[in-house]
Amino acid sequence: MSDGNPPANSTGSREQAGLHEKLTEAARIRSILNGLRSQRSLLSARTPKGEGYYNTALLKLDLQGGFLFLDEFSPRDGHDTLATGDEVHIYGVFNGVPAHFACVIEHIGEKDGIAFYRAPLPDTMDYQQRRAHFRAYVGMGMDASLHLRLQDGSQVKGRLQDISLGGFGALLPSDSPVQAMDDITIETLQLPGRHPINGSAQVRHTHPTEGHLHMGVLFTKLDPRAERELLRTILELEREQIRKQTKS
Repeated sequence: MSDGNPPANSTGSREQAGLHEKLTEAARIRSILNGLRSQRSLLSARTPKGEGYYNTALLKLDLQGGFLFLDEFSPRDGHDTLATGDEVHIYGVFNGVPAHFACVIEHIGEKDGIAFYRAPLPDTMDYQQRRAHFRAYVGMGMDASLHLRLQDGSQVKGRLQDISLGGFGALLPSDSPVQAMDDITIETLQLPGRHPINGSAQVRHTHPTEGHLHMGVLFTKLDPRAERELLRTILELEREQIRKQTKS
């Protein structure tokens, strides 16, 4: 199955591929899948014929039979364009760390009017290293505005400069009353090409730069929907950066 990543040169249960671990150890893969299921994590799916990402969830694991069961894809066109034999890519976040695997849909069924999909358990899984979040640069031509409420209650607008699952860098007006260790509220963070998110964060550092104030921020609270939107954005930005590097 193709996962869009270059093949690793080494072999074993954990192959290093950039910032990701390529897991091949069945027990480790099943542990993460079980965690996604027990936490009722909302997952994102990409299909061969669909447009963009679809919401789903891991309904059940049949470890003895070697199968997993996925909930009906939403929006509906994700289900309508799906067929047995299609390879789908599933993305999720387990314990704050992104995971990705591919599986082939073997059976499409229905229960109580809701579709479900059965697929063999994956043989491999990409699992990003917690210690090294991929940081994606946000180009100047992208819509990436930012609206914050600061610790003193004042509000400030800025622009996203880079982002990872752990936090982001942003440019604010040079006179913004913000400093390291301040707790801030993200009223609106516009992710490029996606829905805006909100949450809580802590400022880790600030420094003046070219007429602006640059700050580095650590996320302290995001809801599952925001995590999902964030993961999708980072994956798309990562692919775009890899594509540009390959062309050059």
